[in-house]
Amino acid sequence: MTYKCLIVDDEAPARKLLNDYVGKIPNLDCVKVLSNAIEAKMLMHETPVDLLFLDIQMPDLTGLELMKILPDPKPAVILTTAYSQYAVESYQFEVADYLLKPITFERFFQAVNKVIEQKKGEAEDLLSGFPSKTVESTGRPDYIFVKVNQKIVKIAFDQILYLEGMREYVSIFTTIGRHIVLQSLSRFLEVLPTERFVRVHRSFIVNIEKIDAIENNTIHVGKAEIVISKSQKQAFLNFINRDMLF
Repeated sequence: MTYKCLIVDDEAPARKLLNDYVGKIPNLDCVKVLSNAIEAKMLMHETPVDLLFLDIQMPDLTGLELMKILPDPKPAVILTTAYSQYAVESYQFEVADYLLKPITFERFFQAVNKVIEQKKGEAEDLLSGFPSKTVESTGRPDYIFVKVNQKIVKIAFDQILYLEGMREYVSIFTTIGRHIVLQSLSRFLEVLPTERFVRVHRSFIVNIEKIDAIENNTIHVGKAEIVISKSQKQAFLNFINRDMLF
């Protein structure tokens, strides 16, 4: 599995060194190298990342200040700094590791490996929270548990409007809010009841019971408009024709 990472440091030599180190680890994909925390916050609102390499002493917004306002889903954070005095304060944010400059590749690799093992464990925890279709059909409660950051959230099937896949993440849109979880869309398709949920696009699964209308190639679910892909259209039409009144 590949983990998306972001490097934020106001010193050019440090940015180059960290980017070089990232390039040596096949599991890492650096989406951006930035020089300030404000740009990092804006980027992460649009593009979730798994791992953030973050300097502490930066102008305008420090690394510690950025960690207080990180958007969900929050990435694992490895602090990269020349100042040891922030170590105690930083661990209040549950940082994955604290690297003191100059950073050796051996120490860098050790920190990254710690994050990768943690991410693998979170994925296994999430999968273990899914009920199987077989158990569901024998009377299991109509819900699933998903891991959102450090919290386990219970979501009833009746609450789910639709799901949108975003590479390694899935956004679950419900009647009471939105949850972003680290998981594949295909995994959800395996565990959601097939009589209620159908894939209409490579990136979307829809709860049939929540559809308000279908117009041409567009599904209306609340305020959302979801396009039916050509590859999924016939299967979707066959699915809804079972309930069609002529």
